[in-house]
Amino acid sequence: MSDNLNREVLCNALYDSLSEIPMWESFLQRARSIFQCDHVSLILAPSLAPHNAPVCVTDDDMMAEPLDRFWQSGFCADLRDGKVAPYAMPEDGWRMLILPVSGNQALTAHLALWRKYDAAPFSDEDEALLNSLAQPLEQGMRVYERIVELERRQMLSNAAIETSGIGVILADSDGKILLTNPIADALLAAGDGLHRAHGKLKASSAAETTRLISEIRQRASEQSAHSNWDRYSPIAIKRDGQVLPLTVIVRPGPPFYPLKRPLHRTAILVLRDPNRQPMIPATTLASLFGLTPAEATLASALGRGASLEEAAAAIGVSRHTVRSQLQGIFLKTGTNRQGELVRILLSSAAVSS
Repeated sequence: MSDNLNREVLCNALYDSLSEIPMWESFLQRARSIFQCDHVSLILAPSLAPHNAPVCVTDDDMMAEPLDRFWQSGFCADLRDGKVAPYAMPEDGWRMLILPVSGNQALTAHLALWRKYDAAPFSDEDEALLNSLAQPLEQGMRVYERIVELERRQMLSNAAIETSGIGVILADSDGKILLTNPIADALLAAGDGLHRAHGKLKASSAAETTRLISEIRQRASEQSAHSNWDRYSPIAIKRDGQVLPLTVIVRPGPPFYPLKRPLHRTAILVLRDPNRQPMIPATTLASLFGLTPAEATLASALGRGASLEEAAAAIGVSRHTVRSQLQGIFLKTGTNRQGELVRILLSSAAVSS
């Protein structure tokens, strides 16, 4: 196979591997085959924190120790970006060919080819082919960093949503369910107001289903290139045997920038069950507001909706005792009314712990 064709195969494998889990794996395997070496490794290191241990992606976990010794040698510190360099580890029985590249100012990568020390050394053709991968690998690193950034943002968003007790659904303009979070899945599975029927959203009654789909279609038509959170439709979905409805906020789908128009118009549905009692651990309240264990236990009960009398009975103390403890809680939380205290508790990080 010619070097040009080998380069094309390696570039395709590189870009394809960015969407894999685990990432880079098929590219490393392809590189090992084309370069006819024993192992291939990718060493990712933070440029702004050079003393931090790098992340090593390799085709064989047994290479962890040789990789660590190679990195500790400090050889990579003096390499020129995009310039292939040979390296030998005769005591470990390896010879290497290393290509250093930088994705941006925050991250560097070193693609390392490994051959047994007593095998044929890497040829000039190997060096030229590896050197030709500098630009594709640099581009791949930028894509990798963007993917990591987006994944981290998604994890942060998911953590905020899941701990808040909010269900979220992404639906198309006809009410077909495209994405859900676990809380929305639980609400739909319970069939308490909303449920899934043949992949579409359905309410308890035909009339409510018609209104829901109408609002979804309207908000989906308003989807724009940038976030527009002031457009929404509040809907109360009645539930059998429940006084309080399931509340639904329908908003336009996610922004479609940098596209000029969306490939698929969507709407976001935010679901909340007013009957859901948030968990407010007493130990967390004690840490957040400096409450004593007894005060924290009382505050936790009040935050879950108990009256002062119900809290006293549940805790097993007198009404006089809980009133005295309540005054201490007021003082430490800067409140002076029970309703204000509950509002503070429910809006604190304790609800998400």
